[in-house]
This record gives sequence, structure tokens and C-alpha cells, in this order.
Amino acid sequence: MLQQLLEVWAVHRGQAYDVFEVPPHLTSSERTAIENELVKYPYIVSTMPWKGAFVIGEGTTGQIITLSTASKIQQTYDIELTKRGW
Repeated sequence: MLQQLLEVWAVHRGQAYDVFEVPPHLTSSERTAIENELVKYPYIVSTMPWKGAFVIGEGTTGQIITLSTASKIQQTYDIELTKRGW
């Protein structure tokens, strides 16, 4: 799902992005370090629950997205990004 959102964000809208890979289990200091880094970003998209983030793709791990489905998902994300003023 992240790939579909990035297709809209970067390819269709021409926006830059950074990707942070967050380990499944964080120590308190690791979480604080990531939170301090992410506060610099006006928009956060996550594939797991994260405070203030637009969470996408929960429960979709391992799913295969067909081209026709990808197009529909991209349209949905485009609408959602517009609603959010992003």
C-alpha cells in the first residue's frame, strides 16, 4: 500500500519524501530519537499506528495488488491526500 501512496505522492504530485524504517520493537530511547526526528516533518504516513500519522495498509501484509486494483487504490489515496490538504 505504501507503494501505491508513493505513486500518487511522488510520481503524480511530484513531491519529495523520506522513508524511515522503524523496527517492530523499540526501546524508549530509540522511540524518543525517532519522534524527535519525525517532528521535523509536516506530513507522516505510516504502515503501523503512529501518533499523528496517516496510517495506511494495516492488515495488508502479503497481499498482491493487481494493476486495476492499484489504480483504484491510488485514486482513493489521491482523494484522501487532497482532503488532508497535503
